[in-house]
Amino acid sequence: AGKMVKKVLPQFSSEGSPPFGAGPVVDGLRQERSLASTMEILREQGDLLQRALASHEVESTAMVAITAFDGKVDPCRSHANGTTCINETLLVSAGNYYKACRPLLAKFGFEDGIVGLARLNQSISCYGDRPEVMELLVMNMCRVLFGIGEQAPEEGMISQFVWLAVMASMVPLLGSFLSWLQHLALPPLERRLRSVPRTIAWVDLLLHQEVQALRSAAARRAAGTTRVVWLLGATDALEGRLAREGRFSDAAVFKDLDMRICLVGDGLKETWTNRGPIKVSAHAWDECLGGMPEPTVAICMNMGVGTLDEAVVETWLLRYAGFLGPGRCALVITCRCEAEAMGEAALLEVLGAKPIMRRDSETRHMRNLYSGMAGNPDADFDENGWFLAFAGSSLSAEELAKAGMDVPGTLARARRLVEERAAAEAAGSNGREGAEGVVGGDGPESRKSPAVFWGILDLKYDPDAAPQDRVKVLETGDGQSSKFSGYGAAIKETFTKENRLEETIRCAVLTENKKLTHDKIVECGYAHLRPKQHIFPKVYSEGLAAQVAASLRLGDCGTCVLKLCNRTRGAGVVPVPVGELDATLKGLLQPPGDMEAWLRDQPEDWAYRVNPGCFDEQSRHWWSNECPVFLAEELCLSAPTTRMCVETQEERSFDGTMRVGFSLHREMRDRLPEGWLDTPEGPVFVSDDPGSSAHGGAVGSGYGGSRASGVPKAAPAPRPWDDDRPYMDLFRPGDVLLRLQWLGGYWKLPLQATDSEDLRGRIVSVAKQGTAPVPGAHLHDVYASLGDMVSLLFNTNANSLSHISLSRRYSEFPEFAAFVCSRLAASMRVRDRQRSQQILALARSSIGKLSGIQRELVLSYIERNAGIYEAMHSRWQTAEAGFRKALQAMPANATARYLLGMAHLEAGNLSVAVVSFREALLLDPDFKAPYANLGVAYLRQGDFRSAAEACRAGLLRHPATPQASYNLALARVALALAAPSAGEEGGAGVGAAAGAAELRAGALEALEASRETRAQAQLWSEEDEELLVLLRDDSRPLAWPRGVPLREGWKFCSWRP
Repeated sequence: AGKMVKKVLPQFSSEGSPPFGAGPVVDGLRQERSLASTMEILREQGDLLQRALASHEVESTAMVAITAFDGKVDPCRSHANGTTCINETLLVSAGNYYKACRPLLAKFGFEDGIVGLARLNQSISCYGDRPEVMELLVMNMCRVLFGIGEQAPEEGMISQFVWLAVMASMVPLLGSFLSWLQHLALPPLERRLRSVPRTIAWVDLLLHQEVQALRSAAARRAAGTTRVVWLLGATDALEGRLAREGRFSDAAVFKDLDMRICLVGDGLKETWTNRGPIKVSAHAWDECLGGMPEPTVAICMNMGVGTLDEAVVETWLLRYAGFLGPGRCALVITCRCEAEAMGEAALLEVLGAKPIMRRDSETRHMRNLYSGMAGNPDADFDENGWFLAFAGSSLSAEELAKAGMDVPGTLARARRLVEERAAAEAAGSNGREGAEGVVGGDGPESRKSPAVFWGILDLKYDPDAAPQDRVKVLETGDGQSSKFSGYGAAIKETFTKENRLEETIRCAVLTENKKLTHDKIVECGYAHLRPKQHIFPKVYSEGLAAQVAASLRLGDCGTCVLKLCNRTRGAGVVPVPVGELDATLKGLLQPPGDMEAWLRDQPEDWAYRVNPGCFDEQSRHWWSNECPVFLAEELCLSAPTTRMCVETQEERSFDGTMRVGFSLHREMRDRLPEGWLDTPEGPVFVSDDPGSSAHGGAVGSGYGGSRASGVPKAAPAPRPWDDDRPYMDLFRPGDVLLRLQWLGGYWKLPLQATDSEDLRGRIVSVAKQGTAPVPGAHLHDVYASLGDMVSLLFNTNANSLSHISLSRRYSEFPEFAAFVCSRLAASMRVRDRQRSQQILALARSSIGKLSGIQRELVLSYIERNAGIYEAMHSRWQTAEAGFRKALQAMPANATARYLLGMAHLEAGNLSVAVVSFREALLLDPDFKAPYANLGVAYLRQGDFRSAAEACRAGLLRHPATPQASYNLALARVALALAAPSAGEEGGAGVGAAAGAAELRAGALEALEASRETRAQAQLWSEEDEELLVLLRDDSRPLAWPRGVPLREGWKFCSWRP
């Protein structure tokens, strides 16, 4: 047993440190302790393992393997739960080890969780060269693997030894769960990088015997003990980097052997030095025809061929055919999702490929435990997450070559296979659902998946960049308030069709604050997904530009992006070269000293005429923003997206921003069965008698059961998770899991192409320019790169967003802390008004002793929200006082001016309301509400032309605004009625009649738009319908329907958080 254990211990040892199964010391996993403390840990660990095994709380790895393998010897054989026998064995064993050793973590000062366990193991590895440590270590591993300790083995153990002796090659496999636990504990980027060499090691360990059996005796003798691996499609950004950093040493850790890894691809630069038994070399594709050592196995990683995208298949089909020819080696293919694996299998089936792993009559793919997500069962997309293995083809060499060159035909056959199998699977699934019945009703809504949130990520993406630079998340958003146009329309349709919102999580504070979003993503371990970002007070000083440049390490020709912390739609986004940074900051951070005089001097229609996105508009966004800080970020670019220019019929390249949609679905630990509620008195059963009111009682109190039967129900045992597999706690450390479902993605394009001199125009994407599709392989790459970041980011159970936690987080910047807490209060003002007011009062108190511009900005925000609270209770006079206080603290506050206009509108002071709305638009021309409400004020004044002009300007920026459309329709109807007809005495003739007809048609278009885009709560009266019918019938003369309020319009009641 001891000899077998020692075969396990060297796995994933770090260079220059004692070997141990917990793996290499990277990213702070080492936590050294004294020798005496290490000995104490090992003794305590032995006692815990012995007790857990004796009580049958856990099983030895050997017993787990015997159960999982059911007497068979194929590690890739299917297990009953759908995984493979070896994966099931390792995961169950890892779960048992974690469960047994978890009490050690708190006792010896390690954090609770997988990382703490990895650090504990690393601390032991520091003394792995000491005999006394090794003695205890081997004894503990004997317990883990074979269930024995100091005493003689029981009779039942003998069969385990015999079985393991027969399967001597299985020992490294069975003991590798320690190495896998270390892989799971790594930070996401490190785990993703190490996935490449570790996948090679895992594939070699699993399939070496099968691969060797396929080779001729001469080939085996020529190769000797050296493994030769061709890594196809290698890039210098990933595999080249791994070679330069010496990370391929992980590729031969399961067995003592020499390995030659040949990186095959374009643009590789062999600038590394080989050390140890692993030799890595770079080769161009044409060298595959000769000049390279004969491979033991060829591996192709994450090429996206399984998406069956024609461009990708065209690149790889002939290469696949070549490796399946007579006398060639085994071909192993990894991919990022099960759908890709099914596509790969179908394509290779058309090529006649002979699978090494099969399930019944179908080609089988296997989950890779050493993937970027460590084989996480909750991950639908995962770097190197699934793999397939093939050797040879049933087709003749001529047939294989023909299929490899016939891309359209081979692709069509593969797609048909995928469709047929998907249809068969769907039919089987429907049959099972029909037999089991549908829980919760048979309506379409009941069959939708309950989601607690759905949202979007805007990001930059370059598939050719290094893993740490490939995806950069710019911001997050709520799907309900986000816009989807062109190719993005399918995202909203997908969510609506397949999901329903239920018990939603509240995360507006997070999604609307770029600084908080950034900090949370970094804390989740995904700092590499964010651009470099630094926060600065929104106050200009002479050295500010130098501080910004130094923080982002901008060179003389560098460019950064200045952003407002809490604005969306590109408002306030200003890319600027370092040479113009100081002048730009002056313009953004120094508003006019006398704001009232400046406003009086501005043209009234400036907001209607300004070029959206210009610096003049951006500077006003900054002046009118209440947040006391701004952000400076590094400039990130996407790979160019080509699009045909309609005017010139030429292809142009754009630096697009990718938008991906997602939904989150909650799963709870220890959830009671359906019909039970958890209360302080214990589980309570809610009556299921449809003829009575729901009732229940604490178990043991005599209540429970249906009212009709009166039979009390016993307290149920809660299920750990909806998933019954015993190792799920390894992947779900908290009590709540947010399962992620991706909804799709598309490119949003900027106004200008990449060759434009307009820096902002070619970087900031806008929906007006257009959209473009994202290839499936790229979309899967993005999903896999994001990992579980989204689930962790929005899990508010694990990441508290209380005012206390936010105040502590930003205690060094009290003005910003007060602003974030005030935003939290604003998000609660509907559901918990009392708590909202309390938090607002605390925020006001926290800045009471501060002074300066930043304090005034936050105070303006607080006073504005205090006024909103009064307005929501229809106390407009009191609210007006709050809005005036907000303007006193910050005269450039566009939102306060708009709300002041609303107060005047409610009071009937129309001319003053018009002035306030105009001033709001002069400071923030992208503000939707003032346009619609300015239309209302003009309608009430009878100034229909001005009303139409204001609403039309608002709709140019915000097309789906029903209030502006409705008010525009009323204004156009009124103008059409006032226009003289052609036959009228003194009329303007045919031209006037044509103008009236044009106004009528425009009114119909606007009214239909308002009806289509209105919210459910928006009134649509019978008179409105009558007006719509009238406008549609050109044969009827235009007349104002009785009862339609000509001068009212629809108000836009936006409180703006």
